[in-house]
Amino acid sequence: MDLKLLQKDVAKICGVTEDCITNWEKNRNTPQIQFFPRIIDFLGYMPFEVDLTTLSGKLKAHSYINGLSQNN
Repeated sequence: MDLKLLQKDVAKICGVTEDCITNWEKNRNTPQIQFFPRIIDFLGYMPFEVDLTTLSGKLKAHSYINGLSQNN
């Protein structure tokens, strides 16, 4: 809101449709991990809780930042 961007602007930045943004905002679904890097970059922080004091938390953060799943 502070940036005064429309959903279509955010959708373009994140590489998704406006409907995806609407559904994310209304908690109808969650973003797929492949979109996490763009979301993190756009927000300027990681909106997911990870415990960086543990190896598993560090691995999870790395996966989120790079958009990697176990299927990649």
